[in-house]
Amino acid sequence: MNNKRSLFGILVIVLVFGMTIVGCGGNRLEGTWVDSDGYTITFGRTTFTMDGENGTYTTSGNNITLNIYGDIMTGTFSIDGDILNITINGDREIFTRRR
Repeated sequence: MNNKRSLFGILVIVLVFGMTIVGCGGNRLEGTWVDSDGYTITFGRTTFTMDGENGTYTTSGNNITLNIYGDIMTGTFSIDGDILNITINGDREIFTRRR
């Protein structure tokens, strides 16, 4: 009986720790990205700033929806290390994460 309690206790600790790490993982887009022309986009958890304009965004898988003052733009994105590829309305931009 004591072994079952110990095993259960360890399992609970592992699950809680694992959920904490997943919950604190943040958003892969968060941070500042710059393209080869020096153009920057900064993503927060649900907001972004691009060319001095503020907006909100949502993601689902590799799909992204940007909302700037009610102007909705949709597209796709992918991140490979510190490289962000984002395509909106058929226009592709490549950004590098600013560290």
